[in-house]
Amino acid sequence: METRVSIHKLLIALTTALVAASCATTPGTVNDPNQRLGIVIDAGSSGSRMHVYRLSGQGPIMVTAATTPGTSGDPWVEKTSPGLSSHAQTPDTAGDSLLPLLDKARAHIKDTGAVQVHVQATAGLRLLPADTQKAILDDVRQAIEEAGFAPGRLEVITGDREALYAWMSVNALLERLDGQQPTVGVLDLGGASTQIIFATDKPPLQSAKSVQIGANTIDLYAHSHLGFGQDQAFERVASAACVNTGYTWQRDGLPDIDGAGDFQACRKAIEADLERPACANPPCASMGVHQPPMSGDFVAISGYFYTAGFHNMEDKPLNLDALAQAGQTLCDTPWDELTQQHPDMPTQYLHRYCFNTAYIGALLTTGFGFDPQTSTITARDHINNTELGWTLGAMMVLANATGVGRP
Repeated sequence: METRVSIHKLLIALTTALVAASCATTPGTVNDPNQRLGIVIDAGSSGSRMHVYRLSGQGPIMVTAATTPGTSGDPWVEKTSPGLSSHAQTPDTAGDSLLPLLDKARAHIKDTGAVQVHVQATAGLRLLPADTQKAILDDVRQAIEEAGFAPGRLEVITGDREALYAWMSVNALLERLDGQQPTVGVLDLGGASTQIIFATDKPPLQSAKSVQIGANTIDLYAHSHLGFGQDQAFERVASAACVNTGYTWQRDGLPDIDGAGDFQACRKAIEADLERPACANPPCASMGVHQPPMSGDFVAISGYFYTAGFHNMEDKPLNLDALAQAGQTLCDTPWDELTQQHPDMPTQYLHRYCFNTAYIGALLTTGFGFDPQTSTITARDHINNTELGWTLGAMMVLANATGVGRP
């Protein structure tokens, strides 16, 4: 079990440079011979996302988001779906699923052999047997090599490490790693798991995390709740109350569900699903896991941001009472009216927002214990023109641990 994560002692210098560089408006092109690149592919349960980063310096290596070719400054992120875990029955096709991402990178990078591609798989692959994980990653390695890139670290990371990387990413971009300001906690919601991480003066006796940055040591509580991502929770709760009236949820191999659109009933079904036997070492999250008292501000990313954004509640303190009211209105809206209100949103996403709104409200309050009256959570997806997630933190650690990008 990981008890201490030792990060490069000069990471604080890296972080300062990272924030300064992230604000630049005219970064070099990806074919600049003086620029080195690194790639992290976030292999999630519902899809894979490729993040391209610029690497500079020699000790420590500084990491900034690369700019998408042909844009004025958009961070270079490419997406494809479904995720690698969908290839569980045919692992020898997993690598091909990443070719659309690798081809886009190859079209703009001349010296591909000098660029390492790290594939960090999360909850989707965590749920698969070890031999299946290995077969999938072996095929991915072959695809990276055949595309002309250098394979980096290809692995299934633990949920706690995913949380740590997210915490590093957010706090680096907010310039909170210098010890002058308190760090912020991070909430991450994916399809198959959800993570919570925050600084605490009461770390749990087991699974405590300490991060050493320069002379500063920060004790952290970090936990990944596997199975409590919004996709798996939606499938497990499977309540008509969580689907708008007039919409029929067609499920593979299972009976269809005709929507009833009842927010309160949906919320109760979710809260019942969140309840687990109390943990042996209170205080506990409702999912039956020890969780010390929370304090300070939190940034909520990924699934939290998309649902908050649907209700125009992103990038400001999240009022959980107002979110519940918005959820009530949303779930009460018949499907035909909802599609007229959001004509450009694909059905595969739109039909989930009744559930998603109820779910994040229940998860934050019933699950983690946030007070809806005093919430200090802000849902965000970018800071300093860098997309929030855990991949920036991963690249910071991987580049400095392996020497990737050194001239």
